[in-house]
Amino acid sequence: MNSKQWIIIVFFIPIVLSGVAIILIKTFNLPLRFSNSISYDVKLNYIQNNKLMNNSDTIVIGSSMALNNINGIELEDNSINIKKVANLSSWGLQTSEVLQLIKLVDLKNIKYLIYSTQYFDFRESRLKNIDEKEVEKYLNNQFTLYPYKITIQGLTNNLANNIRYKNLYLNPNKYSYLDYDRTGSINLTFGSEFIKKDRWENEYKKIYNLSTQCFEALAELSQISKLHNIQLIVITTPIRKSILYSNEGVLDIFNEFTTKLSNLSIKQNFIYLNTQSILNLTDEYFVDRTHLNKNGATLVSAEISKLIDINIKEINEKK
Repeated sequence: MNSKQWIIIVFFIPIVLSGVAIILIKTFNLPLRFSNSISYDVKLNYIQNNKLMNNSDTIVIGSSMALNNINGIELEDNSINIKKVANLSSWGLQTSEVLQLIKLVDLKNIKYLIYSTQYFDFRESRLKNIDEKEVEKYLNNQFTLYPYKITIQGLTNNLANNIRYKNLYLNPNKYSYLDYDRTGSINLTFGSEFIKKDRWENEYKKIYNLSTQCFEALAELSQISKLHNIQLIVITTPIRKSILYSNEGVLDIFNEFTTKLSNLSIKQNFIYLNTQSILNLTDEYFVDRTHLNKNGATLVSAEISKLIDINIKEINEKK
C-alpha cells in the first residue's frame, strides 16, 4: 500500500464515518450524547435547543422524583412567586450529580431552586462520566465538538436502541417516555393497563444506607443558593402507603431520611416540605411505588406552590 492510499485511510475514512453518523443522527432524530445516561443527555439537548433557561426564575431539579413527580406548568400557573420553570431533572440524578449540574448552569436570573427527591437518591455518589468543561461550553452556547465525538463513538454500541429510539423514548405509554412539556417536566398519563406489575408490587426489599456525602452535597447546594440569593426548597415526594407501611425497613429509612432533611433545613436555613405527610395520597395517583401520574404530580405541585408562597411571605416579613 503506497503513501497516498494511507493518506486516504487516515484522513478520509473518519470523515466518511462521521458523515454516516450524522446522517443516522438526523434520520432517527437522535440526541447528542454526553454520558451513559440517555435521560441526562436528552435533557441537556432540550435545555440548549429550547433555550429552557432563558428568563426562567425557578429551577426544578432531581431524579425522576422531580422529572415525573413535579408539574412545572402547575407551578407556573398557581404560584404567586414562580414565573417561569426550568426542569433540569433526569433519571437517577443523585444529590452529588444535582450539585454538579447546578455548577454548570447560569444562575443569574434564578430566584427559586426546587430539589424534589426521595431517600434512594441519597445513596453513595455516582457522578455521570462527563467532561464538565465541555458540557458547560455546550450549555453556554460555546463551540464544542465533544458531544458529536461522544455520539459518534456510541452509535454502533447503541445501534439497536438508536434505531428504536421513537418507540423506546417517545411512547407516552412507557415509563421511559422522554418528551417534555414546555417546562422540561414529564408527567406520566398512561392508564392502568400499562402499569408494570414488578414496579407496582408491595414487596420492596431494596434498602440503602443514606450517604453522608449526599447530605454534604445538599449542604453545599444550600451554600451556593445563598451565594446567588436563591431560595432553596427541598421536597420529599410521596411513596405509596402500602409500600411505606408494609415494609419496616422502608419506613425506617424513610423516617431517618425525612428527619435528617428537616434537621438540615433548620441548620442551613432552607425550606423543607414533606408531601408524604401533607397529602397522604392514595394509589389512584401512582403508576408504581414512587412515581406519580399527572394527577398526582398536579396535586403535589399545587401544594408546593401554596406552601412556597406561604413560606416566602413569612421569610419576607421577617426581613
